Amino acid sequence: HNFIYKKNMTDYDMSLSPGRTYKYYDGTAGDPLFAFGHGLSLTEFELRCVPAGASTFEVGCHVENVGAMDGDEVVQVYHKVSDEIRKKADHAVPLKSLIGFKRVRVPKASKESVGFTFTSSDFELVNQDGDKVLYDGEHTLVFSRGHGDEVELTYSVGGRH
Repeated sequence: HNFIYKKNMTDYDMSLSPGRTYKYYDGTAGDPLFAFGHGLSLTEFELRCVPAGASTFEVGCHVENVGAMDGDEVVQVYHKVSDEIRKKADHAVPLKSLIGFKRVRVPKASKESVGFTFTSSDFELVNQDGDKVLYDGEHTLVFSRGHGDEVELTYSVGGRH
């Protein structure tokens, strides 16, 4: 990998290209060997998530074991913001941030449900002064297993900025 040639290892700014950590890495120094949260399993899973609450940020996910063995899966939830919010912010904005996760055991040929509830404070960003700020605009929840297909649900949120 050529990451060490793209950014001096003594430069600790996480947000400057190519970025450091899963929050800021933009892929310009090559694809990571494994995505953040990637895990190995002896079976296969499918993930489906849908809004569960009419006026809140409630989401229900179904994890289906389509493989030949019992197994555990971790559903990860990330928050990412729209380009519009990114342009409004006068500070570094992560590409995505982990805001929740749940581990579930699923017997072979079975399906298990997991639920998530979020509040508008889960959509806040940290500005250059270290204060949390909620921006008006589109916020997306990304549901992931660490690899494979992801489920994205986008919400319009009214904020203070």
